[in-house]
Amino acid sequence: MEYTILAMACGTFAMVVYIMATIPTKKDLRKLTDDACPREAELGRMLRERIGSSCELVLSEAGVTAGDMRLAGTVLDVDDEWVLMDCADKKGITQRKVLRISLVEGVDSV
Repeated sequence: MEYTILAMACGTFAMVVYIMATIPTKKDLRKLTDDACPREAELGRMLRERIGSSCELVLSEAGVTAGDMRLAGTVLDVDDEWVLMDCADKKGITQRKVLRISLVEGVDSV
């Protein structure tokens, strides 16, 4: 009986040590996110150049625009993470949309 409890305690301790050793640290996570930063910085620069002009964004996820992989509109503002656009819907009503730059795959002129 005592050996069973001791074995369970040792097994639990070993599992906790294993989990702590395999969980990625903040440093590991920063390395993963820093790899994507040059692409996002380049897209941010391209979008800043197009503030006030019409362009079409090629998106990586269709759910953002209710099914379409492209979003046409006028770029109003851009920061490090977000882009603000005025987009006309199918009825011609202008809507403001805010998108993460990480969702943008490319920028086309209209």
